[in-house]
Order: sequence, then structure tokens, then C-alpha cells
Amino acid sequence: DAVITNPNFDLAWFGGGSYRLDPDVSSNYYLCQNFTPGGGNTTHYCNEDLDALLFEGRGIADPEARKPIYQEIAAILNEDVPTLFWWSDNQIFGANKQLKGVQAGPNQYIWWNIQDWYLE
Repeated sequence: DAVITNPNFDLAWFGGGSYRLDPDVSSNYYLCQNFTPGGGNTTHYCNEDLDALLFEGRGIADPEARKPIYQEIAAILNEDVPTLFWWSDNQIFGANKQLKGVQAGPNQYIWWNIQDWYLE
């Protein structure tokens, strides 16, 4: 509990998440207002410029208009290095030839379009 409420460390290990679907899902880990124990910012990293960009990006629906904002976010995170991403697993899925409609999705969850599956 002490590590979560009053972090005092040089390095922390945590994992998980689906960062491929929409870049805003990572905001929980970086927004200043999301410090633990109430939020997911376990490192207590805070950058107000980053916060402003995260809020700006989530307010825009057009992916092309969002792109430069999230590129700037990535540049800040690469400069500050509040977290270090070691790897992203490659996923392999298989399905019986009779099962149609199964498609690789935008994240690691094969079930994303299960409503379109059918047997032939």
C-alpha cells in the first residue's frame, strides 16, 4: 500500500493493457489527476503540457486530426520516460474453416467482432 499511496522508487514493473485500439486508453497512466490510489497513475508522473494534449486528443473524433496530437504526446513520453515499454506480444489465432467472419482485430482480443461470426 505504501508504494501506491506514496511512491518512492526509481523503477517499477507493471504490465497489461490494450494500447493498440485507441491511444487515449493510456491517459489513465499519465494524467496528473489520476494518481493512485484513486487512479491508474502508479508512478505519480505529472506533466501539465501532456495533460493538455491528452484532453485535446480525446476531444477530436477524426483520426487524422488526432494524429499530430498523439505524435506530440509520444515525443513527450519518449523524452520524459515515465514508463518503459519492453515488448508487445505478437498474437496468433486460429479458427476452424467452418467458422466464418473471424478477423484479426485492432487489439489482442479475438472476440471483438464475435457478433459477425457464423458457421458454414
